[in-house]
Amino acid sequence: MLMELAVLMIKLLFALIVVFGLMFILIKISNSKLNKINQGKYIKVLERTNISKDNSIILLKIGNKGYVIGSSSKGIEKIEEISEEEIAVIDKNKEKQKEEVNQQYEEFIKKLNLKFKKLKNKNS
Repeated sequence: MLMELAVLMIKLLFALIVVFGLMFILIKISNSKLNKINQGKYIKVLERTNISKDNSIILLKIGNKGYVIGSSSKGIEKIEEISEEEIAVIDKNKEKQKEEVNQQYEEFIKKLNLKFKKLKNKNS
């Protein structure tokens, strides 16, 4: 009875590792494809923040220029223009954030692999 429970737990843990691994792979593939698709676009939404249910602030990059735009149910309004230097800084920060998230995913997968190997060695 106890042995069957241990086997079931190992199978469950293995299934979770497989699911997380597949999620990681799908995220990596989709991120790289989305980045390639978005790189060639002339208009990019750099960031969008919801202020309320119907109102949001959008940071757009059109060519080399940047704009802060307010969006509501009544319409869209340009709030401010952003310089090319500020847009470059924002782009760098976005890339840095993407790299940090990718590193976190990779570290998480490495930790899962180590735990799985330890568990596998323990049961061998």
